[in-house]
Amino acid sequence: MIKPFYSNHQYFKIALTLCLGFFFLLPAQAQKGKKKGKKEVSSATIISGKQLFFEGLSEKNKGNLEQAKKLFLSTLEKLPENHAAQYELSRIYVNQGDLDKGITYIEQALEQDPENFFYNSFAAELYKTNGNIKKTIAIVEDLAEAYPEKIDLLLYLAALNEEIGNLSSAEKYYLQAEEKAGFSYEIASQRISNYLRFKQYNKALSETERLIEEYPSYNEFRILLIEINLMAGDVGKAKRI
Repeated sequence: MIKPFYSNHQYFKIALTLCLGFFFLLPAQAQKGKKKGKKEVSSATIISGKQLFFEGLSEKNKGNLEQAKKLFLSTLEKLPENHAAQYELSRIYVNQGDLDKGITYIEQALEQDPENFFYNSFAAELYKTNGNIKKTIAIVEDLAEAYPEKIDLLLYLAALNEEIGNLSSAEKYYLQAEEKAGFSYEIASQRISNYLRFKQYNKALSETERLIEEYPSYNEFRILLIEINLMAGDVGKAKRI
């Protein structure tokens, strides 16, 4: 996705590890409350599970994924509903090429924490990799509604809809992004790229002309206008620019 949702940034990985660890240390009541009918877990088991989890994080950060996987699996034997361990297992299995198990574990994590931004983002990435773009779109739509300030989610929705040929929905998301952020090079360039992909030359030309009007000192956009006219077969207009 495309490199969705900040998952490859080193600082993000460190921050996420700390956040997950802090959340894991919270009392059970703070973690969405206890579910009815669930067996009480002893304090000794909780402490043991926490220790295994943090050992798993340590091994993961050293690059020892196989050992980290064993520790996260042991965590789940002690604490079966630990969504942080499920998320970590999902990432490890995907890293090792087992997409199906990766999806299984991220779905388990989402059952425990369905509104978690990072879990949903990673699930969306996995579904797209698995070819289930409609499921990816459904997740990203929910995220865009929950985080209206994240313009990149709207642009991603536009790109996903274009990928399945739903151009009217793609245009809707471009307009929403522009309403929130104003006209920008980033939005316009993505629109132009995707218009060209579907040979919508008139729309690409129109958007390029908007770029020229907004950034008159950038000759690159005039060159782009010439190139698009040539793609569209209008040599005469290209010569007049």
